[in-house]
Amino acid sequence: MDAIYILLIVFFTVVGIPIYFLPTIIATNRKHPNALPIFILNFFLGWSLIGWVAALIWSLIALPSPKKEFDPRYTSPFPFRDDSIDPDDWQNQSVEIDPHQVE
Repeated sequence: MDAIYILLIVFFTVVGIPIYFLPTIIATNRKHPNALPIFILNFFLGWSLIGWVAALIWSLIALPSPKKEFDPRYTSPFPFRDDSIDPDDWQNQSVEIDPHQVE
């Protein structure tokens, strides 16, 4: 009888701890910027269903996309190229700027 209790305790420990810390595991695997606060919420309030679900939702929230750095090697020197302009006549071209369209 004692062996069954020990096996149950081992089973629930091996299965229960990863399930309890599932929000923390997800946050660290996704390299979530708030992984430490998610762990703290999970550790202290995970015993309540509300705290565990809150930590799980927080760990699954979409991460902001990383900002793309400017790389001049892959940028065209003429980003707004107009093929209708004659390259040999570039000095005589006038540019009209509409102040309402400038961002």
